[in-house]
Amino acid sequence: MIPLIDQVCDIRDLVANCKKIHSDSSDGWAWVALILTLIGLIPVLVSAVKGVLKIFFAFIRRAGGDHVIKAVDDAMTWVVTLLRRREFQKYLNEHRVDEVFKWLAEKIREVQKKKK
Repeated sequence: MIPLIDQVCDIRDLVANCKKIHSDSSDGWAWVALILTLIGLIPVLVSAVKGVLKIFFAFIRRAGGDHVIKAVDDAMTWVVTLLRRREFQKYLNEHRVDEVFKWLAEKIREVQKKKK
């Protein structure tokens, strides 16, 4: 969520995702990672959403598609840890976000609408 550093990391992730897809274009998780990285190219606001989604997808990928509910439950500890970071708290306070998970859900829906 630090503007310049965040974009540099997104470019690094973009290159890594493209290399992975180039070596195995049938890897569905590589495509998911690429989409998340592309979403993250939008400044700070979406980077928070991307960070949360990356945690969820990492847990879902490890657990397997049949265990999504358990994976999401397991990921919540890490999501809360991410949201407690100083940069996130500063952003949330500046934008007067009181209900973080409701706000995240709304932002995820906004990103979904933009993809259509």
